[in-house]
Amino acid sequence: MSKEEEIMELKEIIAGAKAKEELLLDYIDNICGIIEAEMPLKEQDLWLADMKRFGLYPDNTYEDDNGSE
Repeated sequence: MSKEEEIMELKEIIAGAKAKEELLLDYIDNICGIIEAEMPLKEQDLWLADMKRFGLYPDNTYEDDNGSE
């Protein structure tokens, strides 16, 4: 791999990381707004379901207290 190719690959990695950071900041802003506005728990549940669907929070719905299914 040439230096130019390596630099381009690193630039792509950085761009992806920046995009993910912006997305995560948006998710944080959303939950802060939900909490600040004292919205119903249903809104929090929907936000949490999204975080689980995106793989940002583990879905332990069916685990017992021992962490096993």
